[in-house]
Amino acid sequence: MQHYTTQCGLNITYKLKSSARRTIGFHITPQGLEIRTPHNLPKRTLQEAIEEKKEWLRKNLQELENQQKWWRSKEEVWRDGECFPLLGRPVRILSTYILGVMPLPDANPKTIETLAIPECSDYTEVYHYCRHWLRAQAEVIFNKRLQALSQAHGLNYKRLTLGWSKRTWGWCKSDGSIMLNWRLIHYPLPIIDYIAAHELTHLVHMHHGPEFWQYLKGIYPDYEAAKQDLSHYHPSCVPNFEPLWVQQQ
Repeated sequence: MQHYTTQCGLNITYKLKSSARRTIGFHITPQGLEIRTPHNLPKRTLQEAIEEKKEWLRKNLQELENQQKWWRSKEEVWRDGECFPLLGRPVRILSTYILGVMPLPDANPKTIETLAIPECSDYTEVYHYCRHWLRAQAEVIFNKRLQALSQAHGLNYKRLTLGWSKRTWGWCKSDGSIMLNWRLIHYPLPIIDYIAAHELTHLVHMHHGPEFWQYLKGIYPDYEAAKQDLSHYHPSCVPNFEPLWVQQQ
C-alpha cells in the first residue's frame, strides 16, 4: 500500500497498479482506493493528480468508510474459531485433527452452529473448504426458493446457475436463464427472496422501468425493505452481522 498526504492534510492510503494505459484512473473498491497509472509515471505527476482529485477523494473515501462497517474482510473471517453468516446466522469454523465435530467452549449451541474442516495453513485454505460447503447449501436453498416463487406466480424460467460475480447479485437472460450469486447464502431469506423475485420479474420486463417495479411488488410486496437492507452490502465482501448477533443473544 502507498501513502500520501495532500497539501490540505488529507491522509490517503492507496494501492498502485501500473499498466499500458495512457491516463490515471481513480477507483474506489470495497478494499479501498486503487490508483491505476501508465508505466513509469513520474511520482510528481501522480501527486499532482491526487491534489486535483482531493475533494472527490475526501467525499468518496468517507462514504467507503461508512459502508465498511457493514463488511468484514476475508482475512479476518476465514480463520479457525471465527464465524461466518449462513442465512444471517453465525456458523463457527473449527479446524480439527480428529474426526467429527468438537464444540468450542464459548459456543452457544442454541445460536451458533459449528462447521468442522481439516486443519489449514492460511485463510485461503479455510475459505476453500467453507466456500465448497456454502455453495452446496446455496444450490439446495436457492432452487427451492426460486421454484416456490415461480410456481406461485405462474412464471417459467429455463434454469438456475450459481454465480461468483463480485459486482452483481444476479441476472436473467432473455432465454429464461437465471443466475444467483452464491454469496447470497450469507444473507437472511427475505433478501434471497428479493433477488430471486427481482430476476423472475425480468422474465416479463427486461428493464427497470416503472412496469418492472410494479410487477415485482406483485411477486414480493416487501421488496423495498429487502432492497434497502442489501444496499449496505457488496457482493465481494462478507456481510458483518456481528452487532445483530450480539443483540439476539
